[in-house]
Amino acid sequence: MSGVVEDENGNGIAGVTISFESEIKDYEPVITDNQGAWEKPGLQGSVRIIPSHQDYTFDPEHVEVDSAQTGIVIAAKFAAAYSVSGSVKNPDGNGVAGVMIRFASEKYIYESVTTDKEGNWSKSGLTGTVEISPWAAGKVTFTPSSVEVSGPRSDIVFNMGLYFNRSGTIVDVEGQPLAGIMVECSNTSGDTVSVVTCRGLWTAKTQRE
Repeated sequence: MSGVVEDENGNGIAGVTISFESEIKDYEPVITDNQGAWEKPGLQGSVRIIPSHQDYTFDPEHVEVDSAQTGIVIAAKFAAAYSVSGSVKNPDGNGVAGVMIRFASEKYIYESVTTDKEGNWSKSGLTGTVEISPWAAGKVTFTPSSVEVSGPRSDIVFNMGLYFNRSGTIVDVEGQPLAGIMVECSNTSGDTVSVVTCRGLWTAKTQRE
């Protein structure tokens, strides 16, 4: 099996991954060469051929074959850059300023942005599939921890949670500390942390949602 991936002007596109899906066996993908050509021997039965590259869209998106073929032509179109935006909210629903928003891509390095005083952020010039994740110093977590995008979006919201330490002492009726007592602490979302007293003392770290 062989073919070529070309742009709108008939120029070969190098670096396109050609994958092969089959119910019979797993096949290793191949990469197009400098002329956009690819070749895969040894395919058996019905196989779906799928091109992929984060900078391009393809027509057709896949090709179904069940016998040997050569000269399979797949057209590639450069994927337009897009913009994304959103906000970061604290547990009370208010915007959080100063949170770093990071953008991870297999091919490109994008500069991070920081939320403004209302907790809003935006980023333009992204292409392909990008993973977006928030970050802030200290004992801070976010829900969701990351979002994957491959096109424009303006509704991405990260909710910030804060960890709090809770502690206490358990004693008997005579005021003596009790060891080995299980203490459960939970937040408003129902997440529970269990700890056991040591010499009557306990400390638990829980997250406010």
